[in-house]
Amino acid sequence: LERDGEALQALRFAIIADPQNAQLRMEAGDVCLANLGFREEALDYYRLSRDISPSFTPIYSRLVNLLIEFGHGEEARSALAAWRRLAPGDPAAAAAERRLSSLGQPRSK
Repeated sequence: LERDGEALQALRFAIIADPQNAQLRMEAGDVCLANLGFREEALDYYRLSRDISPSFTPIYSRLVNLLIEFGHGEEARSALAAWRRLAPGDPAAAAAERRLSSLGQPRSK
């Protein structure tokens, strides 16, 4: 855990130096999620990565799947739609769509 914490700190410093780098934010999210178990912080990093670079396709699988885990169906559907536009043949998007359907349909307003 100590090395993972150090890795996250190094990524945070890199983000300060290059705040518009979506890849760095995605990697920080990966460390938070996979290595440290900081799910909420990972989600924040993934959202920021997507916001910085909406055409950065690799972020969508991470973002959509974590949104599904949190039960954020509406936001996951929106992110999935963007992912499908960017990578229409991505089989991971189809798998995420099946997982998302298990959350049920969006509520009518």
